[in-house]
Amino acid sequence: MRFAQIPLIGLALSIPLGAGCGLEMFGFPPLGEGEGEDIVDANPISGADALQVVSEGHIDLGTVTWVGSSSRVLFADGWLDTIWALDSGQTAPTIFRESGGMPSGIRSAANDSLLVAEADGRRVTSTAADGTYNIIADAIDGVRFNSPSDIDQRSDGTIYFSDPYLNGTAERNLTYQGIFRVDAAGIVTLQNSDMLSPIGLAFSPDETILYVTDNEASLVNSFPINPDGTLGSPSPFRRDLSGAQGIVCDDAGNVYVAAADGVHVMAADGNEWGIVAVPEQPTNLAFGGPERRTLWVTGSTTLYKVDLSVAGRL
Repeated sequence: MRFAQIPLIGLALSIPLGAGCGLEMFGFPPLGEGEGEDIVDANPISGADALQVVSEGHIDLGTVTWVGSSSRVLFADGWLDTIWALDSGQTAPTIFRESGGMPSGIRSAANDSLLVAEADGRRVTSTAADGTYNIIADAIDGVRFNSPSDIDQRSDGTIYFSDPYLNGTAERNLTYQGIFRVDAAGIVTLQNSDMLSPIGLAFSPDETILYVTDNEASLVNSFPINPDGTLGSPSPFRRDLSGAQGIVCDDAGNVYVAAADGVHVMAADGNEWGIVAVPEQPTNLAFGGPERRTLWVTGSTTLYKVDLSVAGRL
C-alpha cells in the first residue's frame, strides 16, 4: 500500500468543553470519573500523524463507516453504485455490495447492521449481518423522498436522515428538502423543512444535539433533541463554511466538517481548532480503528485516514 504524507494545519485554542458518552450500545464502556477531563481541553489535531492515502483511483466516493466487530472500513462509490470493504491488514479493497441504489450515506449500526441512504433509490434501508435487506422508509404520507443523503441512529434505535434534492434529472415529488425521523415503531415524521440542502448528520456525544450541514447555505445547524426524540428549533453552529458535507463528533464534543478547503475541526462552542488539509475536497468522515482514534476521510477519488489523540463516535 502506498502512503502519501500530507501535512495538517492546526490552530491551538484552549477552550473548556463539556463531554458526554452514549457509546454503550457499541460495546464501549462509559467514561470513568475524571477520564473526560483529559480529553476535553485537548486540541484533537495537535501532534496528529500525517494524513495517509489508503485507497485511490475511485470515481465518486461520498461516504464511509467503520465496522468495529469485523475491524473493517466500508466506503461507497456512488457513481459505480458500489460499497467497498477494506479489512485490517488488507492492501486493496473488495466489493462488499453492488446495486445499492447509489449509496450516499452508510452507517454501521447496532447488531452489525448497515444503514444506507440511497440517493437514486430514494429510500433508506438496512442490511442485517446475515444479509437480510429491509426498506426502512421510501416515502412520507405516500410521497416519495427526493434523494436521501446521510443517515444516523441514536442508541435508543431512533433513525434520522437528510433528504436533499441531489439529482436534477430525477422526478421530484416533495416540495421541500427535509430532515426526517424514524421511531422504534417505524413511523416516519418530518423534523425540519427549512434548510436549503441538508446533507450530513452527526450526534453530539451525549446525543442531545443533532448537527446538520447545509451545503447550499454553507452552514452547520445545531438542533436540540427533545426527550421524545423530536428535533427542536435549530441554531447556527457555524456559518460561511463553503462546501460543507460530511460531519462527525468525537468523545470530547469536537465537531469535524468536510468542507471545500479541508476538514474543519471545531470545539463544541464553534471555535475552530484548525483544519486537516486534504488534496481534494473531502466529502465525508467517520471515526474508527481499534481505539476509535482514526479519522477516515473520503475525497471523490481517494480514501484517506489520520490518527488523532481523541476517540470519536462511531
